[in-house]
Amino acid sequence: MFEHFLKYPLKLYRDGVVRFSGPFQLELRILGAIVLAAVVVWLYRRTPEQVSRARRRVVTVFRVVALVLLLFVIFPPILETTDVRVRDRFVAVLMDDSRSMTIRDAANGRSRLEAARGILLGDGNPGTTSGALAGVRELCGVRVFRFSDRIERLASPGELKGQGHATDIFTALKGVDEKLRGVPLAAVVLASDGNHNTVGDPLSAALLMAAKRVPVYTLGLGDLTPPHDFEVVAAHAPKKVRRKSSVDMVATVRSHGYTGPYTVLLRHEDEVVSKAQVSPRSTSDIQRVTFPVFLDREGTYVYRVEIPAGPDEKIVNNNRRELQVEVEETRLPVLYVEGSPRTEFRFLRGALFEDTDFRIVSILRLGEDRFLVQGADDPSLKEGYPRTKEKLFSYEAVIFGDIEASFFTKQQLAMTEEFVAKRGGGFLMLGGVNSFNRGGYHGTPIAGMLPVVLKDGATPYDKRQFRIQVSEGGVTHPIMHQTRDPLANVNIWNSVSPLMGHNPVKALKAGAIPLMESVLGREPVLAVQNYGIGRTAAFTTGGSWFWQMNRPAGDRLHQRFWKQLVRWLAMGSKPKLSVDVKTVYSKGEPTRISATVLGTSLEPVSDAQVRARVEDPFGHAEDIPLEWILSEDGVYQGSYVSREQGEHKLTVTARYADEKDTLEVPTSFLVGESYVEFSPGWQNASFLKALAGRTGGAYYTEDDVSRMAADIAEEVRRSAGSKPEFTEHDLWDMPILFLILFAALSVEWLLKRRSGLP
Repeated sequence: MFEHFLKYPLKLYRDGVVRFSGPFQLELRILGAIVLAAVVVWLYRRTPEQVSRARRRVVTVFRVVALVLLLFVIFPPILETTDVRVRDRFVAVLMDDSRSMTIRDAANGRSRLEAARGILLGDGNPGTTSGALAGVRELCGVRVFRFSDRIERLASPGELKGQGHATDIFTALKGVDEKLRGVPLAAVVLASDGNHNTVGDPLSAALLMAAKRVPVYTLGLGDLTPPHDFEVVAAHAPKKVRRKSSVDMVATVRSHGYTGPYTVLLRHEDEVVSKAQVSPRSTSDIQRVTFPVFLDREGTYVYRVEIPAGPDEKIVNNNRRELQVEVEETRLPVLYVEGSPRTEFRFLRGALFEDTDFRIVSILRLGEDRFLVQGADDPSLKEGYPRTKEKLFSYEAVIFGDIEASFFTKQQLAMTEEFVAKRGGGFLMLGGVNSFNRGGYHGTPIAGMLPVVLKDGATPYDKRQFRIQVSEGGVTHPIMHQTRDPLANVNIWNSVSPLMGHNPVKALKAGAIPLMESVLGREPVLAVQNYGIGRTAAFTTGGSWFWQMNRPAGDRLHQRFWKQLVRWLAMGSKPKLSVDVKTVYSKGEPTRISATVLGTSLEPVSDAQVRARVEDPFGHAEDIPLEWILSEDGVYQGSYVSREQGEHKLTVTARYADEKDTLEVPTSFLVGESYVEFSPGWQNASFLKALAGRTGGAYYTEDDVSRMAADIAEEVRRSAGSKPEFTEHDLWDMPILFLILFAALSVEWLLKRRSGLP
């Protein structure tokens, strides 16, 4: 309405100055108006006496008003405004559109995204003239972008949904620089909670902005102080295990603001498989929780680690993590070499032979160059221990019983050490009168990989009876697992029969884990360690068969112990074709598929043809060639972008260049909900301040938006070196002037007619 009568918007009048144009000064114009008014008054005073004095005054006023308005038209005023618009500069606005921006911890109960949209876009239109940047829009061009794991131009406010699976500030800064290449950029405004969670260093991208003298102004959104929060930071489990294995599912959990104990659940589908109670050690605490799980059925299983929501907890999206485990029905090849037909040999071999998960091959020495081979048809084994890597590396675990080191050649001992360190196999030495230091292993490659230090001399075999107890490291170790309750597990082991005879050792090695020790003297009975990429164990007695003989009929402690020990040892063994892929991905996250191809002696092969086939939950398949990465022999890689949530089947095939046979490994991975956006859930203000500081910009909160707008406008003017330009707007043709002029003349004419004046 204002603009209809006064020609220009009210804001233009507020920002401008009204003055008169033309050669005459304002004083002369006022003097002229006074003289003209005096003449009109003098003329009307000469009217006939029959017209009342009051009417003459009214008519005079309307005539004076009309004449003054005519003077406005003849000698018009102008509205002078200062135009400081910098037409060759632009400001880029980057709005975080990731899932963490949906957290409702902004002012007035709004989400972070709603707050950013209201502050920067005002009424929601990217081209709006409202919002904190309205003044900047009048000064220069503004380009609005949204970003999460990628960056794109914002066309409408409806595109801001907070559904991005990652916050990639590095890509946002690099992307806006590329998209506006050639455009004179004055400043960048970044609205985010600052929780960058992808590869790439945003501070290095900030240095690029600083080199171009483009400051980054950061608007921080979200709680500045960590709220009351539970979080499952990570969850891990072996990707593949054999059936009837006991595995540890490990979760890292964090609590903030809570001091009381809380429960961590492990679920399979809707069933609670296990639970653990965690007591925070401080108001900001992080701990590891281990769930031992026995897997006895073949298939792919999805588990979920979960913390029930706490009182006043705003962010519950980070209270859970999923993990996936593949349980395989494959037979584990084990080679057992024994020096004499002792009782321990019969019971140990029987424990493994009765289980179809194992393929136990035993070599029993009957005399000089006489061997009993069981479990294999390989003629070379009739000559004793394998003499080539190809033969030895076909097994995943090797057991040395009561047999002396001199039985093996130096090459065979070195090859066995390589079997563990490079092939990833497992090695176990049993106690006996011809093993450990009594068997002359001191100073051999075997002694170097054992978890115990052997004594120098031929220390005699201690034939005394002794009881065992579970060491601290064995309470929850999968080898010692007999029941889910740790306390009951210890009681079971403390009640087993005494053992007869053991090999004394000097000490445990650094990094070794003692699982079982003698009650008197606390000498190591069972110890394990990682060696190279494999595992080794030392069981310093040869009398475990006592456990089977003195347990009730049907008791499975002895069999379960040996199966779990051998499975644990073989867990790191390397196949000819191995596939490396994470068990859980987020939707839209690139899936990196890596395959390693080895030859018959497990040497890397770099000229194979390797392909991957991915099938999503709806049966849509995609073939992906895997290329040798050049930087590492035998390693091939490719990538796949998941578009659907659920289990994805992956099959990798490899064909050697000189052979027709094809290796094939089926596996799978899970595409689920992304949790990285909610870890941590509060604003990373220190990062946003550092980012702005690197570029010469500044950091602001929701309370500082007016100062932010003023600082950006000042930076735009400074970068352009702009000077004010004055613009004159004519006011003589304002509609209201002519309306008042017409009204004044009309009223004057009517009054004169009624008074009989000419």
